Amino acid sequence: MKSIQWPIFVFRNDTVVEICECLQDVRRDYEGVDVEDGVYAFFDFEGKPLKGCF
Repeated sequence: MKSIQWPIFVFRNDTVVEICECLQDVRRDYEGVDVEDGVYAFFDFEGKPLKGCF
């Protein structure tokens, strides 16, 4: 797995932005099926999209 710059910004498809401080937060708060369906888009601190990292 590549190195991730924290925090993780989560853009929801309902225009809400959330912040995760660690990988455990991402795994706990977001269901895989929703991630795969594009309900959430994840970006690192530098604005790089994160796909398939979780």
